[in-house]
Amino acid sequence: MKNQKVFQMFEGILLVLLAIAIILFFIGLSSALKLNYGAQLIILIYLLLTYLLIVILILKLKNILTYQNTEDKKFLEKPKIRIIEKPVIKEIEKPVEKIVEKIIEKPVITEVIRNVYKTKTEKPKKKYKYYGSSLANTYHVEKCRFSGMIKKEHLILKNTNTYFKKNKFHACKNCMPNKK
Repeated sequence: MKNQKVFQMFEGILLVLLAIAIILFFIGLSSALKLNYGAQLIILIYLLLTYLLIVILILKLKNILTYQNTEDKKFLEKPKIRIIEKPVIKEIEKPVEKIVEKIIEKPVITEVIRNVYKTKTEKPKKKYKYYGSSLANTYHVEKCRFSGMIKKEHLILKNTNTYFKKNKFHACKNCMPNKK
């Protein structure tokens, strides 16, 4: 703390002495060289800019030195711990009791007698070996995948392929009913 005050006083004194030195330098230079008004003004501007530059450098130096000092102190100081006290929630002395009653009813089982009637059983469909299509004039074996695609309107069912051969039906190229 004391070092900072001494440094600030030293800095102020240094800046005042520097300003006095610049003024004396300007007066001595202008009288010795017998400069006209325009030249004196240019020299004065250069000297003022130099003075400002020096002031800025001194301030930067001060910031650099104080920054280094604060960094050193940060590592040396212990971290401050802040204790926050929160209010305690009051406890209730009387406990809360919740009584749960669950009533379970027993299911009632009654016997119901129903008459079961048998429906007429369908007659098993008569299976045919060959399926023909009147639309495409083709015939197939029963298990051919294309025989199931024939619509009922165009379906012709026979047990022998002689009917299909007489009526000039073409044999399916997939199942080849002629070869079986």
